[in-house]
Amino acid sequence: MEILVTLAYLFLVRLVFFEYRWLPWNLATGILVWGLYAGAALTEIVLLGQYTPYSDRVFVERPVVQMATYLGGQVEEVYVKPGQKINKGDPLYKMDPAPIQARLDEASANLAKARQLLQDSQKLVERKVLAQEALNVKQDDFDAAKADVDRYTYELQQTLAVAPSNGYVINLQLRAGQFVRLKTPVMSFVSTDEVWLVMAIRQEGAQYVAPDQEVEFALTMYPGEVFKATVGGLVAGAGEAQLAINGQLPDVSSIHDIGYFALRITLDEQQLDAPMVFGASGLGAVNTGKGADVFWLLRRIEIQSESLLNYVYNPFRG
Repeated sequence: MEILVTLAYLFLVRLVFFEYRWLPWNLATGILVWGLYAGAALTEIVLLGQYTPYSDRVFVERPVVQMATYLGGQVEEVYVKPGQKINKGDPLYKMDPAPIQARLDEASANLAKARQLLQDSQKLVERKVLAQEALNVKQDDFDAAKADVDRYTYELQQTLAVAPSNGYVINLQLRAGQFVRLKTPVMSFVSTDEVWLVMAIRQEGAQYVAPDQEVEFALTMYPGEVFKATVGGLVAGAGEAQLAINGQLPDVSSIHDIGYFALRITLDEQQLDAPMVFGASGLGAVNTGKGADVFWLLRRIEIQSESLLNYVYNPFRG
């Protein structure tokens, strides 16, 4: 954006002073022209950077749950497709319940037998034919049998995996008839119940950032649109600064430069025209409320201009 503004300014100078000669080019006008340019550059670099921190590294984030099989076995049915809208509690997939059902049936039979033996032993103890210690053994057998039934009942319920929230599935790796090992990740579940932005801002502009401040951002996939949000909070730390705790002295080459902090931005999707796609990226700025109101106005114009430029396909962008 800065390059386009610079080129437009130089083009305007050429038209005014050299093509149409509306004004004479001399020392005074030259100082004025380059003074205005230098003042605008300093305003962008110093004042706007401090009071309205800007970032071209903005990403839409959502909670992602790695769905894994509770038990190994054969996949009986898969109920969802990648990207399909899913409501909380909807079935995702089902494992073959036959092996667990067989264990549950056996455990239920053992429980019925243990219950009968416990009841018979209680009667014998009441008649003082059987010692209390023997009844305690029967009670332990009954408790163990009941624990087995509870365990296999729970495992049978886990053969059907359901959606933990509203959302959709990506990275689906299941097919009916496939054999899956114990606790193998089989899909990634993206929740649509919660969404936020992560913005990387330079440390020079982070000192005035505080929760609930105004944010405007534009996403590449929504050209021409500017969205509003609020600051959730500054992440108090950076991963590059973390050193491993061990008996070795830190290697100086492993210490990285840290130029940015992560900023969490709170969104209210009910106020947006379209749901934010997980992974969408763009740019944004924060109004810290410091400095003159014109600083935020200039930054808003910049965000809107950048959003309009998203209509133009840039083949050189990485």
